[in-house]
Amino acid sequence: MGVRKATGLFLLLLTTLCLAPCIRSQDQRFKMFLKQHYDSPRTDARRDYCGFMMQQRGMIKPCKTLNTFIHASQKQILAVCREGGTIYHGTHQSHTPLAITTCKLKNLVTGGCKYESHAAFKYISIVCDQAGWPVHFNEGV
Repeated sequence: MGVRKATGLFLLLLTTLCLAPCIRSQDQRFKMFLKQHYDSPRTDARRDYCGFMMQQRGMIKPCKTLNTFIHASQKQILAVCREGGTIYHGTHQSHTPLAITTCKLKNLVTGGCKYESHAAFKYISIVCDQAGWPVHFNEGV
């Protein structure tokens, strides 16, 4: 093997090793976003959708005050970060309303959290990383 080919292979290996942690980090942030905000199709939890989902997704110790679940496909959510969203004050806003359920902490009950839920079709606002992956749902918009 020639020196040039060996050097090229070494640089490729070095680049791969340097990028791997970044890719894993992006992957973990996107997975966390999905865990906290993605539910499609909407889970049938009967009467207490928010109580069920917040517990199942591990957001009750401590009780999370506000959380929104998006009932659109991952493709639709990714599109907001890429071609299907408008950048506004550092966030990406969807061009079309999406089905969501917002869970708001109503009160603390003995041994748990009590949530009220509100289902709607709304424009969503999310923060995307530089590679176009959603990493944060902007609850305040």
